Amino acid sequence: MKLNVFLTIASVIAGLFGLALFFVPEQLMTIYGAALGTMSACFLDRFLGATFIGVAVLNLLALKSTSSEALRVIVMGDFVISLLGLIVALWEVFGGQGYSMVWTTVIIYLFLTIGFGYFQFLKPTKPWAGA
Repeated sequence: MKLNVFLTIASVIAGLFGLALFFVPEQLMTIYGAALGTMSACFLDRFLGATFIGVAVLNLLALKSTSSEALRVIVMGDFVISLLGLIVALWEVFGGQGYSMVWTTVIIYLFLTIGFGYFQFLKPTKPWAGA
């Protein structure tokens, strides 16, 4: 898989979750089995949604980047976000409330962590030229 394809997939995932968290946080959290009910919980979900939307836009704009260094930095940032998200999702699975949909979050973050890790650390040729 080429880096530009992976960035596009990551953008779509981040964008969809971001839009859902921003515009309909209570409905999305209900799917995950979490009851919000407070304004502060909705605020935090919308804040997280805004961040995901920003990541999606950043990754889409990276597709047009001609700077190898810029792409390397963006992919490293995406790797860190994905790895930390995976840790939080696994933490929830093994020590949290045990919401049923958390496994989907584990799978999504695992996919993203492996993909960004591959492009950052393992890709034998430089994927940075022409993404």
